[in-house]
Amino acid sequence: MSVLICLGLVKPAIAATNFFGSFAFTQLFLDIGFMEREVNLDLPDMNLKVGFSSADIPAPGVLALITEAPKTSSSPLGNEIVSDKIQLNWQTNAPESPEFALLTVYTAKCSDLVGLECAFEQSLHGQNSIIKAQESTTNSVRARVKINSSVRVVYIPKQESEVEDPGYMTQGVASWYAYKGCNCAASPDFPKGSYVKVTRTNDPSKSVIVRINDYGPERDIFPDRVIDLDKVAFMQIAPLGAGLTHVSVEPVDTPHKPMPVPQVQVNSNTSQTVADLGWEY
Repeated sequence: MSVLICLGLVKPAIAATNFFGSFAFTQLFLDIGFMEREVNLDLPDMNLKVGFSSADIPAPGVLALITEAPKTSSSPLGNEIVSDKIQLNWQTNAPESPEFALLTVYTAKCSDLVGLECAFEQSLHGQNSIIKAQESTTNSVRARVKINSSVRVVYIPKQESEVEDPGYMTQGVASWYAYKGCNCAASPDFPKGSYVKVTRTNDPSKSVIVRINDYGPERDIFPDRVIDLDKVAFMQIAPLGAGLTHVSVEPVDTPHKPMPVPQVQVNSNTSQTVADLGWEY
């Protein structure tokens, strides 16, 4: 059975959920007003919520959400299925599209489990993978998933020992500012003088080791911001015009030899930030 979705311009305020047999779908037009800010789209008729961080939406587009009731009790990876299959499709004429969305599925089946926990099983380009839940409550489970994938909540064996909290934010959004013209950065987690490896999450070949020599950005103001890179460091993992990019961070020992630093002219008397004006890359 196939479902044809006509992707017109649908205002979020009046978007309706449509039902067709075991399928349910809706479509939402996210215009320029949804860019550069946090977005939360609550869809109780579909038992889910979709969220975007301030760096996720680079251009207007249409988000189509399709749910399908499970036809079997086991997922492609052999896990017990808890929820409907959920497809997140994005269409736009712009050159860039969101890469991730924060998906929350409302279900009461993830509480009081013995030996099991809820996770998302994601299917993308024929590949299936498990995404551990960022949060699981008595009535919901959520995690960050790929756009243009299909996901379902499944039961997986609970790990016997929980991963120890490292005491710092391991992934998030990196911004840049013109500061010292060096491989350096500001961090709200790591002390000054320490070294951190910063890696672009959608291209692990792009990484840079920076020395922390400043504090910021403020976590209460920018909850998804993990580090603020000097202009010189940022340009080694993403174009400056991107402004923001998703990264992972990890502490490293002091480099044994100096890192090569491109020559960039900056005004040492002015700290000019563009992080809140650019696009994610």
